[in-house]
Amino acid sequence: MRNLIKKILKEQEDEFDWAKDLISQLRYHEDKHSKGYFNAENKKMGYWEFYDNGKLYSKGEFINGKVNGPWEFYHNNGKLRSKGEFINDKVNGPWEYYYYNGVFNKIIEY
Repeated sequence: MRNLIKKILKEQEDEFDWAKDLISQLRYHEDKHSKGYFNAENKKMGYWEFYDNGKLYSKGEFINGKVNGPWEFYHNNGKLRSKGEFINDKVNGPWEYYYYNGVFNKIIEY
């Protein structure tokens, strides 16, 4: 039993070291147009926000420099313009679109 506990603790320690190494490789970036992280290969990674004239324009996830997962885009009045999902830089599945006043407009399937 003691050997099993030691093995489990060692595996958890190895996983923590891997996560710690990954986090230490991320570099935070922020300017007036965007904010997010770059990985060791200088590719966008994780959650990012983009701005236009100081207002949030879009937000979503990158994996190894490619757009992935749910994204949202906004009108310049701050109301939601569209939302949907990307897979490897390509739109995927249903996307919802909204009028400038925030009222739902339509869904388009990609």
